[in-house]
Amino acid sequence: MKYHWDKKYLYWGVTSFIVIALSILFYYGIFHIKVLGNGLSGLVGILMPIIYGLIIGYILTPVVTFLENKVFFRLAKRLKINRSSNFEKRVRSISIVLTLLAMLLIIYGLLNLLIPQLIKSIQTIIQGFPGYYKNFQEWFSNVVAGNSILENSTSAMITNASDYFQSWLNGDLLPKINTALVQISTGFMDFVNVLKNMVIGIIISIYVMSSKETFAAQAKKILYAAMEPHKANDFINSMRFVNRTFIRYISGALTDSTIVGIICFIVTSILDIPYGVLISVIIGCTNIIPFFGPYIGGIPSAFLILMVDPVKCLYFIIFIVLMQLVDGNIIAPKILGDSTGLSSFWVVFAILIGGGIFGIPGMFIGVPVFAVIYAFVRLMVDKALKSRRFPEDTASYLDLERIDTITHEFIRSEAPGSAKKEIETDQEEKKE
Repeated sequence: MKYHWDKKYLYWGVTSFIVIALSILFYYGIFHIKVLGNGLSGLVGILMPIIYGLIIGYILTPVVTFLENKVFFRLAKRLKINRSSNFEKRVRSISIVLTLLAMLLIIYGLLNLLIPQLIKSIQTIIQGFPGYYKNFQEWFSNVVAGNSILENSTSAMITNASDYFQSWLNGDLLPKINTALVQISTGFMDFVNVLKNMVIGIIISIYVMSSKETFAAQAKKILYAAMEPHKANDFINSMRFVNRTFIRYISGALTDSTIVGIICFIVTSILDIPYGVLISVIIGCTNIIPFFGPYIGGIPSAFLILMVDPVKCLYFIIFIVLMQLVDGNIIAPKILGDSTGLSSFWVVFAILIGGGIFGIPGMFIGVPVFAVIYAFVRLMVDKALKSRRFPEDTASYLDLERIDTITHEFIRSEAPGSAKKEIETDQEEKKE
């Protein structure tokens, strides 16, 4: 006799099993958070080469696509070459090789510019430090001269500081040299491990870029097998939106930072500001981070110039302020446009949250991530409002006092503020 499963009881049985399993996992996670954290860290460490490969492949894919469509396929069309499958595979391989070579050449060029300049800067600071210290001593002696109270108190402070330094040197520093050496060797091994992961990541990125269509097709196949067609369509459209947001933001930010770095190099060369190449690279790289990036790169750069020429340091500070005004109001809006759809407040919010969780990389990647979250939340809110037949634009709610629970009529305040007019003006400008 064939046994027939009762779908109702089967459903509740599976549901109960899942709830119990999740409860056990939750209990274990609460009381063994350190073990769970170590396990996740170990898993991330194992997957790090794959993560590097996916990131490199994702960033370089637009370059490969550009070379294929705008260079090789267009050239093949002019030369009337048949686009067979073998030809497209060769074009893909050549495009990947050229893209990776370009990336490696850019990295080599930046390191070739940065490292000698950095070594020269450190040598200049070390060689000039005695002179800086002597000038400070002379200035300080002139300040305290003729004031016995200030001179005595200063001498006591210097004596106490010297005694503290000697005790720290003999009591704390020397016994910890072995620990410092262990930390240095650990740091070196970590650097070697990162380098190894990067090399493996580059190899993985080659497979990602060469088989991107296959991976996308497999993902669609799984989605349509696991979901209803309309849900799978919504998910795929959402992923396309995420991809467009990230690509637009990353490419726009890199282009903007490159332009800022070039302008900085031209101006520092004209003004004969020391360490022009090093400072231009620093300003260009840190400019990727909105709002805070210019200050992150500008403050140490200004300090380097101050050690050599205080007057040119003042020129540099004035230039950075003017450069950021031009970049924030002219260059960046032209390149980035409204790629994120976020206001200034939410951009700063995303930078602070991303930086607090993931550090410097989080400050850069936090903006597009939050832009995607913001867009999805806005979409859900708009759908909910539309289902209740309420207006979806924000301007309709500025002077709203309440909604009538029976007629659903908007009861507005008597004196609507100017904020509504400002939002309506912004919406009209965006439409134009």
